[in-house]
Amino acid sequence: MCVCVVSPEVVKNEPYGEKADIWALGCILYQMATLQPPFYSSNMLSLASKIVEAVYEPVEEGSFSERVTDMIRWCLSPDAEQRPDIVTVSSRISDLMMRLMDGLYTSHKALERRAERDRKRAQKYFHEKHESRTNCSHSNPSQVNKHVFHHNSGEEVQTVTVCHRYSQTPNRTGETGLGCPPLTLSGVICVSQKKLRQIDDPIQRLLMQLHKIIYITQLPPAPHHDTRRRLVERFKKSLFHSGSDPCSLKFISLLDDSEYLPVVSGVCSNVRFQGIIEEFLQDSSYYEATHSR
Repeated sequence: MCVCVVSPEVVKNEPYGEKADIWALGCILYQMATLQPPFYSSNMLSLASKIVEAVYEPVEEGSFSERVTDMIRWCLSPDAEQRPDIVTVSSRISDLMMRLMDGLYTSHKALERRAERDRKRAQKYFHEKHESRTNCSHSNPSQVNKHVFHHNSGEEVQTVTVCHRYSQTPNRTGETGLGCPPLTLSGVICVSQKKLRQIDDPIQRLLMQLHKIIYITQLPPAPHHDTRRRLVERFKKSLFHSGSDPCSLKFISLLDDSEYLPVVSGVCSNVRFQGIIEEFLQDSSYYEATHSR
């Protein structure tokens, strides 16, 4: 038990009841107001004497309301009979408690209403998103985008119409088909052709290069030995090897003892290797077959 809240009857080893708790309440209220305990001393005998006689520094006048100072003085009465019980203490602060409880209740209800609105808003958002995904998954992808080209003052403009929802509805002729809702301003995007530019996709360039390498290695065997094809086949073997990695492929020695390629420190130039591939493709009529398709 903390010594600073021990009641006088406990110090005097007398019978005590709920009035000892009222004394402790007065000590706590005093320390909350002054930020220091009402009874404190390094000498235990002096501390016990102060508790029994209820000797403490009074609360500074004007710092708090009279209700606070009177409640502290009342709860710290040395005579237990003069101290109020818990019912009396509650009756003295009932108006404050009711006012605070009303404010707490109002704030709690406002937070509940706000949480309910947020919950309904989030639920509506997720339902609409799920419904939109479901409708898009059942729609025909070939009819999602409708491209319309027209001229406006000599300038070519691309109009893209996006249909988000499809439903099978009968048309005027009685046939059933996928219907698109009427065009709205928000569903049309007009982009000038002058503002469009071609995108250089690095993945596409990588796939094209890989396609050329595989095409060379799958050609029928040549009647004579071709150093260029041997070089490409060796690179493909290293490319699809189980233990290959990007670093080793970058510095791989494509052809160690070839007079066809200039080799520097056992490493073939990437630019030179690209030229070999293009030269072999032209000799094998690769681009003619591609353009004919």
